[in-house]
Amino acid sequence: MKKSLIIIVLSLFINLCSIQAETIVAYPDEDPVFSVNFPDSWNIKIDEEQLYATSDDESIYCGLQALENVEDLEDALDALSDETDEIFDSIEVNEEGEAKINNIPFVFIEANGQVDDTVVKISLAVFSTDGETFFIGIFFGPPEMFKQHKKEIDGIVDSVEAIN
Repeated sequence: MKKSLIIIVLSLFINLCSIQAETIVAYPDEDPVFSVNFPDSWNIKIDEEQLYATSDDESIYCGLQALENVEDLEDALDALSDETDEIFDSIEVNEEGEAKINNIPFVFIEANGQVDDTVVKISLAVFSTDGETFFIGIFFGPPEMFKQHKKEIDGIVDSVEAIN
């Protein structure tokens, strides 16, 4: 009995440590205005235009980018629509909402769509840390994998913090 209890406690500790392991990224690279945390298992790439990340099994894609020539939220949502038209063959919005995360206002859109004849679940976000520079975040992947990675995706979004 004592041995079983020790094994359970050790496995819980190992699981908690692996859940808490994260990579903190400041973005944009040149002049960061926010940070975001990704699980260490995710693959992250930053170029001049965008931050890309994929889950360890490469089933979930995340893209973050600053929007240019955007003056307000309405312009940002138009730019998001243009961006989704380039990525997805079709998109059907299921839910829209607003929230404040770490004192940053977000607009969220949940949708279903298709990429190259593959059905995907899509989670979109528009946010600004200062009301002047707007960013979009796009997560997508097969619905069953999206469900499997939901805690990670929620954790990434919930980790966005302004850099003052």
